[in-house]
Amino acid sequence: MKKVLILIMLLAPAIEAQTTDYRTLWQRGAYAEAIQVLETRFEQLSYRPRTMRREFAELLFTVGRIDEAIEVLEGLAMSAIDPATMVRLAQLYRYRGRIDDFDGIVRLTEQQLQSLSNYRRGRDDMLALGQLMVLKGEDPRAILRHFSTVTNAFPTYDEAFVAAGDLALSKRAYDVAEREYSQALRVNVENQDALVGLAQCYYHASDPRAEDVMASLQTMNPNHPQLRLLHVEQFLDLGQADEALTVLDSVTMINPNHLDALALKAAAFFLKDDSTRVTQLREEMFAVNPSFSGAYRIPGRLASRHYRFQEGRRFQLAALKVDANDHEARLLLAFDLLRLGNDAEARGELERVFAVDPYSVRAYNLLEAADAIDAFTTIDRGIFRLQLPEYEAKLMGDDLLALLDEISTLYQEKYKITLKVPVVVQVFDDHDVFMVRSVGLPGSAGHLGICFGQLVTMDSPRARPLGTMNWRQVLWHEFVHVITLQKTNNRMPRWLSEGISVYEEYAGDLAWGQRLDPNFKTVVDEVGYPSLEDLNRLFTSPNSATQLMFGYFSAGEFVKFYVDAYGHDALVRVLDRIGEGEDATDALVTASQESLDELNLRFDAHMRVRCSAFNQLAEHSVFKMVLADGDEAAKRGDLEAAERAYLSAFELYPDYVAEDAPLHRLVNLYANSGDRVQYIKALRRLVDWDATANETCVKLATLLIEEGDAKAALDVLDRAFAVHPFQVAMLKQRVLAAQQLGDLTHAQANLKKLVYLDLPERAEHQLNLARVLAKQGDRVAAKAEVIALLETVPHFWDAQQLLLDLVEGEQ
Repeated sequence: MKKVLILIMLLAPAIEAQTTDYRTLWQRGAYAEAIQVLETRFEQLSYRPRTMRREFAELLFTVGRIDEAIEVLEGLAMSAIDPATMVRLAQLYRYRGRIDDFDGIVRLTEQQLQSLSNYRRGRDDMLALGQLMVLKGEDPRAILRHFSTVTNAFPTYDEAFVAAGDLALSKRAYDVAEREYSQALRVNVENQDALVGLAQCYYHASDPRAEDVMASLQTMNPNHPQLRLLHVEQFLDLGQADEALTVLDSVTMINPNHLDALALKAAAFFLKDDSTRVTQLREEMFAVNPSFSGAYRIPGRLASRHYRFQEGRRFQLAALKVDANDHEARLLLAFDLLRLGNDAEARGELERVFAVDPYSVRAYNLLEAADAIDAFTTIDRGIFRLQLPEYEAKLMGDDLLALLDEISTLYQEKYKITLKVPVVVQVFDDHDVFMVRSVGLPGSAGHLGICFGQLVTMDSPRARPLGTMNWRQVLWHEFVHVITLQKTNNRMPRWLSEGISVYEEYAGDLAWGQRLDPNFKTVVDEVGYPSLEDLNRLFTSPNSATQLMFGYFSAGEFVKFYVDAYGHDALVRVLDRIGEGEDATDALVTASQESLDELNLRFDAHMRVRCSAFNQLAEHSVFKMVLADGDEAAKRGDLEAAERAYLSAFELYPDYVAEDAPLHRLVNLYANSGDRVQYIKALRRLVDWDATANETCVKLATLLIEEGDAKAALDVLDRAFAVHPFQVAMLKQRVLAAQQLGDLTHAQANLKKLVYLDLPERAEHQLNLARVLAKQGDRVAAKAEVIALLETVPHFWDAQQLLLDLVEGEQ
């Protein structure tokens, strides 16, 4: 034994020199060449070190020679007590679908680690214990604590940090994963597993740093399979199946048995509607591993990412038939069910996920959201099912349904479609609950509403800073998604669906839609005006929030340009073609009867004209000079000259929305002028232009009611109601205006809101409501209202008198 050890010591420098080449090749991604070099080394050596044999197995696995890799690891496992090798062998057994062998070696590894714990606690053994806990599905928090113990004992052991990062990434704890991968890279800046893990962490968290990390790894190893699969995910997000397949071919050329690559290939062919190739690839995957449920789960995930939730649901159900313990597939199934509006069925699946994985953040969050929805009021009316908190139901439920009825009639006819029913609309008074219900995670303050085809979820105005959201605009926008997604069988790209919704907002109100934000100029300066092919990237891979908002603006402008140039019927034909499986760009080109180049040239010309107001951002622009002229005229008291200047500035840049915008200056000009007529005109201009000018609406309505123009006041108050439907002063004005007009139905509806909302003056509102009901001839309802009032305030003389009048009237 001693002679053997001496021989190994003597050979060690030579062995190290000989192994440098294959490791360098391996790190560069030349896997086949590394295997050849290593096989040559084996032929030259009488003794094959265990490290080299273990690395040989990894290389064999990397190129898809799975059974050979297993054979090498089995030989190592039989020749020594080596839990690290046993754990890796278990992973390969599971990859190959050899479940009985997997179970057996897990038990054997457990026994080995138990016996070793009495006399050996090396870093590889401790790491193997944590990895074994992962394989057994134990408490992830306990596993992370174990990995922390390992890294505390061995602070330069980068593999332990990577293992902890991998676990955190699998549980979508991106902050923890980032910390662990970063620590691994501090120890070893060239650890490719840590780099790819960090890139995946950033990618799934929508962190732009993913690109820098991917570029670093690309420089080291352009053939890294996980790096290439990340590029594939990016292509598939964009719906670029052909580009994704090109990258996937490069992966499977190296490793024809890479299961995730084959599953992503199936997803790409699914997006191309090639069911034959999807089936062939599924058979290839099952030949490698008959229990690989990812053959269905991964294409299903991509289907749902493209809003094809019915197909995603079918994929996940098939995945669970292959492996009922695929909890990721079950969670994805729950997501699909939620997006299809099947909340009760989704809850059952979520509870099953949570029962086996009580540390699943997504399952926990979704169950919390389900509990919130269970407490909602549900109103079924016509084709709609409205679900919302009681507060919202009392104060805006009827108004929500009235708007839904209006726009469903308008758009089913306009886009030649009969909707699948029911269309479910859920309104949330908590933004985080809305986001969890919609995408599984809280946050993303920029989202106001989300549509999934037959389901709309949206914030209530109570979920946002009051006065910052117009719920009518949000609901209008999201309902147009219902139309376009159903029209195309959920096949349309996001940019076009958003573009049509933005375009159609103008049909609801000219103050809606997307403004030409001055910040968009930086985007145009950086990347230019978008072509038709660029529009999707502005949504799927924007570099900033500003670039995303520019995407909404540009998509809306494209639809406006397209309809103006080719007619609305051409747009409807485009949607029909997309629904039949045609590529959106091809459909748009075909319906225009022009070439793609001509289409792009005309769209570019449209954008240059639409964005010409950018010229007014320069320091000495006409816009700024005219504004300055207006300010000077205002200072010297020349109101007419100031008004002319402000209106001229507004014409130059009508989308300028800052507090010092021309129309705001115009209102301020007349606010203290004593010219009531001009002040009312200025306020009208402002409320017609600003969709969230709630306080301005209330101010204007007060003046209109004083002027006796109750009808105009009600119109203005409707605009205020769309921004702040819970404002007592505004509701009182609605009652007053309605009563002036003799519109008792409108007065009654708003008095009921005040009875519910305005507790300090509830008695007066209830008495007023009873009087309105009596005037409408509904004495029974009026008497019931008065009796209920007197039960609360028995000595209210006016109520007693009204009750007496009602009773005498009956007699």
